[in-house]
Amino acid sequence: MLALAPSIFVVYTYTQLILGNEYLRLPGNVERFFPLLLAVFVLAAAIALRAWNSVPAQQLPATSAAVDRTAGALLLVIAAFVVFGLHLPNYLDAMRDHPSFVQYLTSPTAFWLVKFMDLGIVVPAAIVVGVGALRHRPWARKPVYAVLGAYTLIGASVAAMAITMAARHDPDASVATVVSSTLVAVLLAGMTTYVYLPLFRRPVTNRHFASLDLEEITA
Repeated sequence: MLALAPSIFVVYTYTQLILGNEYLRLPGNVERFFPLLLAVFVLAAAIALRAWNSVPAQQLPATSAAVDRTAGALLLVIAAFVVFGLHLPNYLDAMRDHPSFVQYLTSPTAFWLVKFMDLGIVVPAAIVVGVGALRHRPWARKPVYAVLGAYTLIGASVAAMAITMAARHDPDASVATVVSSTLVAVLLAGMTTYVYLPLFRRPVTNRHFASLDLEEITA
């Protein structure tokens, strides 16, 4: 089950890495590494499917209403941040007659691919799962681990990218992006750890209770 979020993260990032490159416009030979990138993508997808089917939902540890509410609220907050904090400002800039956002001007394919995946797939999934978790629905338990864990890894990668861009004096870098993305990554890591804790608790089985009863009888 713990492999689910990392494998989804790899599928997400390698989809953008393979499809978002400006192969003909920018210099380089990244196309020679397509078989390797594709192999990693396929392997990650296979691991994600295997991890999803490895544990039936009814066998996952029960979570409290407080944990579900925390996870649900966090997913909705993340979805709102991704839409209004990350994508809306540069989307509005791209709609202008003369856009100025450097990432859009230098890598338009990657720009729209990220918009498509985040706003068309990731955000809707986070909203649906978040609402299900807020309502304490059993079906939302497994998707919470997948979406929240993947979001945490994405948040860490975004923060690392923002820090790297600032360190290299990238024209598209900003202190506000570094601070906000780092705070979000730390918040996600802490809350995800809280939500994941039930997975590490050893379940108490009926066999355990039977052994205790036997010890009481023999005593």
